[in-house]
Amino acid sequence: MNLLRANHDPIMNPLFHPSSCRLPRLWVAGPVNEIADACATGLVGAIVTNPDVLAAWVKADGQPPEQTAARLAGDTGLPVFLQLFGPDLDGFLKQAEAIQTLDSRLIPKLPATAAGLAAAARLAPALPVLITAVATVSQAAAASAAGARFLCPYFARLRDCGIDPAALCRESSALFARLGSATEIIPASVRNAGDFELALNSGSTGAIIFTGLFRELLDHPTVRQALDGFQPAWDSIPSSILKP
Repeated sequence: MNLLRANHDPIMNPLFHPSSCRLPRLWVAGPVNEIADACATGLVGAIVTNPDVLAAWVKADGQPPEQTAARLAGDTGLPVFLQLFGPDLDGFLKQAEAIQTLDSRLIPKLPATAAGLAAAARLAPALPVLITAVATVSQAAAASAAGARFLCPYFARLRDCGIDPAALCRESSALFARLGSATEIIPASVRNAGDFELALNSGSTGAIIFTGLFRELLDHPTVRQALDGFQPAWDSIPSSILKP
C-alpha cells in the first residue's frame, strides 16, 4: 500500500504543519445540510464524523456514507475525517485505501485501540491521521509515537466517566510541547460554550463542534441586545451605502 501520492506531500498539505494552526481549529459534525451552511461561513477547517453521524447520513441520503463524505469534500474543499470500522489492522488499512480512492481529502479517523494505533503508524507518514476516544495521557503518548497528527478525546463523555478532560488535554499538550511533537488535541463531545472555552484554555488547539452549538457560538444574545440598542441611531441616518 502506497498512500503517499503527490497531493499528500507534507509540504503541500497544511494539516501536516503546526504553523498552519495560528488560529483555533473549528471543525464541525452534524447533518449534511447543516454542515454545508456552517462551512459557508468560512470559519470551518474540517468536517468530522463518528458512527452516529454516518448512520444519520445514510438515513438522510440513502447512500453509503463515504459517498456523502466525498460529495461534502468536493462541495466544500475541506478535509473530511471519516471514522473507519476496522476492526483489525488489515481492515483499517484496506478501508483507508478505499476512501482515498474516492477523494484524497477523506482522512482516516481511527480509535485509540491497539489495531487503530498500529494502523496510524502505517498511515501517518502519508496522512494527517486523527485518533479518537483518547482517554489517558498514556494513550495520547502512544498515539503521538504512532505519528498521529490529531487526537480527539471525548471531552464531556470523559467528565461523565469521572475523568477530568481538561487535565488530560493540559497534560498531553504539555508533553507534546516538551518533546516538540506536532500532535494536536482537538476534543469532541463539546456540549456547550463552556466546554469549548475550557478545552481551548487547557491546551487544545480547537474543537469538534456539532452544528447546533456552532450556530449558538455565533449568535450570543448579548450581541443582539447591543445591535438592537443601536437601532435608533440607524433610524436617524438617511439612506446610504451603509444602510440601504
